Amino acid sequence: MHEISLCQNMRHILDEAAQENDLTVISKVHLLVGDLTCVETSALEFAFSVCMKESIAQEAELHIIPVEGKALCNQCGNSFASKHFFTPCPRCESNEIQIISGEELTIQSVEAH
Repeated sequence: MHEISLCQNMRHILDEAAQENDLTVISKVHLLVGDLTCVETSALEFAFSVCMKESIAQEAELHIIPVEGKALCNQCGNSFASKHFFTPCPRCESNEIQIISGEELTIQSVEAH
């Protein structure tokens, strides 16, 4: 379950941000999670609650913001929704595609004081 290591890294990032900005409590974390990241949302929520214990974010709410996977066809220029990295273009069936969104796993914002 890689969600644990993701949350451990997130804790490190939050601790550093809190120290740099003289924060005492983090109350909310807004996290962008792309469809193509293979992150299981429920596992991420559980891992977050475990990894944030005894930290500045121990009472924080995790708000997951899903980001749709999108691809661009290099053959015909069609932009389309994609749930997988190897989805062919629905217009021309080319496999020459470029992922343009859905790989995000980013802390978008933090609410703290």
